[in-house]
Amino acid sequence: MTKYCQKLFLLLISIILLSTLFVFADDKNDTNDPELIARQYINAMKNFDWGSIAKIMNPEDLHKFSSAIKSMIADADSLELKYSWGSFIEDVGGRDALLQLDSVELYTSFLKSSTSGPDSKSAVEMMRESKTTILGHVVEGDDLAHVVYRIELTFMGEVKTKLEIMTLIKHDSQWRVQLIGNPEDLVKSMKKT
Repeated sequence: MTKYCQKLFLLLISIILLSTLFVFADDKNDTNDPELIARQYINAMKNFDWGSIAKIMNPEDLHKFSSAIKSMIADADSLELKYSWGSFIEDVGGRDALLQLDSVELYTSFLKSSTSGPDSKSAVEMMRESKTTILGHVVEGDDLAHVVYRIELTFMGEVKTKLEIMTLIKHDSQWRVQLIGNPEDLVKSMKKT
């Protein structure tokens, strides 16, 4: 191979590598692909990266979730606070501090508190070791998409496989993950009796 052919070959390889890098760089930031957003959400969940999760959640859902929690905590008596919300309130610095958090801060604090206690260690390990395969998505109209994925979890030495659906909604022309169900009802169901 002549030096000219070697240089041409190296130039061609460089162009291919650079164009591949640009394609993948663009792909990482493409908020118009519901499967990519779902994959980002799943990876952030496996790594317990609550800040990244909050960034790709539907802001309206986070606001409703935050408002419902704040309302419930503001109305709760001290005994109810201690038994229903104790560690969460302590983690954020008390009731007054919690009531001052914005919706993203409250949501990330809630997720962090929910996975940091001794009761959640096995669930945390199970999630970290899980395997997820995105199978595809269905778009409904212009602003709703459902991503179908399979998750494999090992529980007590046995592999469990489950099919799940993640719903995404367009917010400011970007796909965002929707909370499952009504955020207010979700908060009410978390209240211990």
